[in-house]
Amino acid sequence: MIVHAEADYLGPAAFYDLLRIAVTTTRLGRSSLHLEYRVVNERSSQEILTARMIMVQVDLTTATSRPWNPAFREAIIAYHGQRVVQS
Repeated sequence: MIVHAEADYLGPAAFYDLLRIAVTTTRLGRSSLHLEYRVVNERSSQEILTARMIMVQVDLTTATSRPWNPAFREAIIAYHGQRVVQS
């Protein structure tokens, strides 16, 4: 479940522009995941958007947060490194 999202529009993009989109995990909690996004126009090298999002793993039966699956945690840590783990 997305519990927080914010974005900063920094410049335009046209329909046929080639965009580079980077997503980074900045924090991996027990049940939360903090992501940062950066969108750059490849031709002009202009950064056109930055965004931040927080997701929480939720048990739909109880409507409460639940810990990430161990395989998911391991995959995030393997990709981004141990530095993303906060709790």
